[in-house]
Amino acid sequence: SGGDRTGGNTGGSEIYNDRTLVLKNLPREKLNILEIGEWFKQFGTITNVQLQPAEHPDRAYLEFSTREMAAAAMDSVDAIMGNRHVRLFWAQRDSAIQERHASAAG
Repeated sequence: SGGDRTGGNTGGSEIYNDRTLVLKNLPREKLNILEIGEWFKQFGTITNVQLQPAEHPDRAYLEFSTREMAAAAMDSVDAIMGNRHVRLFWAQRDSAIQERHASAAG
């Protein structure tokens, strides 16, 4: 069975750095990379948007080109994408690893 794990920088760990935010509680109709990018580009240049529908169907990871841009998005008081239920957090590598271990153990 072949795996395509070598090369490329699409690995999950790539998205955890100090410029990356995670959106939680996204409704299904907002789980759209283009729509997410459209809304967040007001804060700066977005370098990466990732969805993980299998693991976390309500989440999106959003990477900006600088930490300042990510911080500006975090500091915004507007309803995210017009939806008060959507929450924005810094993407923390540790919590993600713990979650993955927890789900793997189940």
